[in-house]
Amino acid sequence: LERKGRSCNLEFVRRQQVGKSQSLRLSGLPLQKAKRINVNLLTERENVALQISFRFDENCIVRNSQFDQAWQNEEREGKFCLAKDTLFDVEVDNKPYAFQVRINGDHFCAYAHRTDPKELTKVCVDGDLELLFLELK
Repeated sequence: LERKGRSCNLEFVRRQQVGKSQSLRLSGLPLQKAKRINVNLLTERENVALQISFRFDENCIVRNSQFDQAWQNEEREGKFCLAKDTLFDVEVDNKPYAFQVRINGDHFCAYAHRTDPKELTKVCVDGDLELLFLELK
């Protein structure tokens, strides 16, 4: 699956009973001209439960949520650990209390839920990357 600089919307399939952990794993290759890569976990009403925004132009990784078209408070702590033209892996585990995020196998952050984590229905990956792998379980 390749999406260079285009949006890639994929339905989030719930294989487990409500309340159990779900995980997302993706691998990609940032393009040489990469400015941003966004990974969004959305609810049925298109609210963004979690956005992980890799901002090459700002040298940071921003986490946030959006409800009724209003962005909430950003979280920007943590080291920017991606490089252009270098493969990366992101894993997001949906735990009852927070999203646990790992980048390239290392714990990056815990993002406390700002909405009911059972409402997730969709994943959207967009930006300047070649998306190589995406798995939901």
